Amino acid sequence: MSGRLTGENGFFRFRLEKRGIFSILFLIMSRENVMLFYSVLDRDPALRARALDLRKTLKDQEDVLDAFLDLARETGLPFTLEEYLSVQYERAAFTDKEGNIRKER
Repeated sequence: MSGRLTGENGFFRFRLEKRGIFSILFLIMSRENVMLFYSVLDRDPALRARALDLRKTLKDQEDVLDAFLDLARETGLPFTLEEYLSVQYERAAFTDKEGNIRKER
């Protein structure tokens, strides 16, 4: 018997899966998932092409972002738009236009 329960407790998101006689609790660390998803995109040319094609096939920016979040979820690395934007803001604050880490802020 297997089953899955997903939810939030106000502090973190979690997924509880029952696999046979075992129950496994997964904490969903979504900010980390954003960074892991970018790492996967760097290593997987086909997935990167799918992500880049979203801008070409969808006209509305909101649709592009929704599809990007769906792509991450399909990959097993779900995160929210707020978590994505938070990581992007953090990256922008610590890097220059070329993507190099800034020495001073």
